[in-house]
Amino acid sequence: MKKCILLGVCCTFLTVCSAQIKFRSDNYLGLSSGAWGSAGLIQTVNGLYKGPWFLGLGAGLDYYRFRSVPLFLSLTRDLPSFSKRSGLFVALNAGTNLPWYTRKLSPYDEFTSSKFYPGSWWSASLDYKWKLSVRTGKALLLSAGYSMKKLKENLTGPSSSTCITPGACEVTLQTYVYEYLNRSFFFAIGVQF
Repeated sequence: MKKCILLGVCCTFLTVCSAQIKFRSDNYLGLSSGAWGSAGLIQTVNGLYKGPWFLGLGAGLDYYRFRSVPLFLSLTRDLPSFSKRSGLFVALNAGTNLPWYTRKLSPYDEFTSSKFYPGSWWSASLDYKWKLSVRTGKALLLSAGYSMKKLKENLTGPSSSTCITPGACEVTLQTYVYEYLNRSFFFAIGVQF
């Protein structure tokens, strides 16, 4: 009997919680612009919302300077609005930035190599939401914000060579470590469902 009561209480609790917490997906297509020019970006954020708060996991494809894949945690908060159909919200995103870029090296230089490593990624934005219907969660989104991504590269190349006889040379290799900090403004449009 106690197990049945406990099971009933758990089911009731889960039903009440699931009625208050709902799933949401925000999907964006945009353009980043900064000191290194302009490039496209794609992002999707999926998570749960309750009231004005939304917490989700996101992934994207960022082509600004070096192509990379940001994986991040997203927190958004709806701002007070006078309309049930539209409103503003702020979004803060932070996570890691995985490189998806290969440096083009000369095919004739057998001693040079390049390897990129992950870095941090974050963004902050002010977004506008226009609901397609008051009853559904579907909406059109406009986003404007600022993002920062880091990547690290180890570039190995010859620093000197010593030739004792023709054809018998000794090459000394040196590794250079570069840390790239890429800042950009972005504008994106998207859909929410």
